[in-house]
Amino acid sequence: MSWVRLIAHAVLIGLAAGLVADIVRRGWRSTGRLDPVPLAAALVVPAVAAWASPTDGLGALIVGSALLPLAGFGGAVLAAVLADPTEAGVRTAARSPAHGALAALPAVLVLAAADGVLGLISPDGPRSFGPDSGGVSLRGQIVVTWLALLAAVGAVAAVALSSWLLRRGPLARAWRTWRADPELLALSGVESRRLLAVIGALGAAAGAVVGLAGASAATEAPASAWPFGVVVAAVLVAIGLGERVEALPSFEAATTRQRLGPAVVGMAVGIGVAVVDRQRPGWGLAAVAVAALVVAWFRAWVTRRRSLTGVVW
Repeated sequence: MSWVRLIAHAVLIGLAAGLVADIVRRGWRSTGRLDPVPLAAALVVPAVAAWASPTDGLGALIVGSALLPLAGFGGAVLAAVLADPTEAGVRTAARSPAHGALAALPAVLVLAAADGVLGLISPDGPRSFGPDSGGVSLRGQIVVTWLALLAAVGAVAAVALSSWLLRRGPLARAWRTWRADPELLALSGVESRRLLAVIGALGAAAGAVVGLAGASAATEAPASAWPFGVVVAAVLVAIGLGERVEALPSFEAATTRQRLGPAVVGMAVGIGVAVVDRQRPGWGLAAVAVAALVVAWFRAWVTRRRSLTGVVW
């Protein structure tokens, strides 16, 4: 694979990881809980789609799109069952390294479960996410397929739509009311658990769309949850999960860096993994994880939060 094609694929795959990280971080800022369901959906849905349509990339994309309601339903059920509708904001689990590790434990367990499912779907390694025959070419060689570009546009649109729904309309008003006072939301006739279920469904469906985009760019569905999970974790560590939801500015007041940070860092991480693996096969994930920790420590030092908790939060 030429360097141009390698970088183009790395940018799209990194963009997918950055968008998943953005969904997880928005969930954290919205509900104060670290929700790994979007990441699981981004891994499992493409694998099922590739299993159903192993030779046709467009067919796999269509199958994956048909699975989005199921992914959303799963996210809604988990959010409704596991969430505490009476508690808004960031839990005390973010206040110390030990409690922070406890907050991250569900994400590890969900990744382990997703890895088990992927092992059943793809016991012999990654399944081909069949690319289309056309695309953007350079000197006669296809650099990026049209299918990958279409899926990338769809992923960006899905994340933008889920963000917009949390800023406009009845859902946004109910979410802001719940964030300020869960009891006030109940008095207005809206059930808190149902609200959290809707937010969970949005996150899971958006995560599935982004996962399909990543599989289209890589031309194969993931066979293991850990490589992509490590990349998403590296992006989250590098950008930080964020402050308490009460202290966050509105999306309209957010800076361009805050809006585009996850996607840009994700693309940088994707390029870093690809370049290091090209020179030193197998070292890409480790090198990028170390680099993300260095960036996080520097950010914590600049903001005078010189602690393990400050690195991530």
